[in-house]
Amino acid sequence: GMPPQTECVMAGLSHLSILLPQFGLFVPLILWLVNRENAPYAAYQSQQAFWFQLVVNIGFWIVAALGTVLGFATFGLGFLALLPILG
Repeated sequence: GMPPQTECVMAGLSHLSILLPQFGLFVPLILWLVNRENAPYAAYQSQQAFWFQLVVNIGFWIVAALGTVLGFATFGLGFLALLPILG
């Protein structure tokens, strides 16, 4: 059946927390740790949101580091390669 509404709200907050810069990763982690025993749906969704946000953050920092190295190694011309990616 359908999980209780409070679990649905907590699950939604976990996923919406990606919009919070710097703190978005901690919201689903805290909700997962708090709810893992008594709210299985919210805990599962919080865990999924946490891992997704972690992968996105790691990917962002890898791309940022590679772009910075490429930019400095080519005396600024490498930054032009990022223009199609950045829009």
